[in-house]
Amino acid sequence: MGHALAFDFAKEGYVVYATGRGKDALDTLDKEARGAKLDVRPLRSDVATKEGAQAILQRLEADDARLDVVIHNAGLLGDREELAKSSLETWDAVMATNVRGPFLLTQQLLPRLAPNAAVIFVSSGIVDEARPRWGTYYVSKVAVDAVAATYAVELKPKGIRVFVVNPGPLRTVMRADAFPSEDPSSVPAPEEHTGVFLWLPRARGIEFTGSRYEAQEFQR
Repeated sequence: MGHALAFDFAKEGYVVYATGRGKDALDTLDKEARGAKLDVRPLRSDVATKEGAQAILQRLEADDARLDVVIHNAGLLGDREELAKSSLETWDAVMATNVRGPFLLTQQLLPRLAPNAAVIFVSSGIVDEARPRWGTYYVSKVAVDAVAATYAVELKPKGIRVFVVNPGPLRTVMRADAFPSEDPSSVPAPEEHTGVFLWLPRARGIEFTGSRYEAQEFQR
């Protein structure tokens, strides 16, 4: 999903700062973006750590960059097991990536947000109902929605908009890990459903802050 968002925003004229922990994925993104003559700037950083979030902030300050859009797309599934059997290590890793990261990075980036900036949190359809063997991921995504809702009411007086998007089932590595027997061609590619992410920052005003959108139901 991150690759598709980075490319589509860059194609719309945005300067994109793409963060990630994996060197190989960022190197591939950088090579492909250069080949397509798109302004995508990879930043290797773990946004779930204070040091990682501050490193991103320092790069933005060095570039004198203001952020019009922030998308919290990083996600970790964790082990598919009953919550009672889940290890503390799995719990902490999933919560760090899915909850701590968006909370912390939003906090750290506030000084660099442009007036009327949009902060978009990526949710999941799983929040509608608890399911067996999805416990840690489910709890993390419910928490993400709560973090977004809280930032929405707290940042509204400052003119900062907050939105939540459920991308729906997509052909991603995480999806393949969750459903190894599923035919990948039975679900759409991420590139097919980036439209709502592009539309929200330009079309939805502060009166819609805190709203939730379904990417696969979106029509302009």
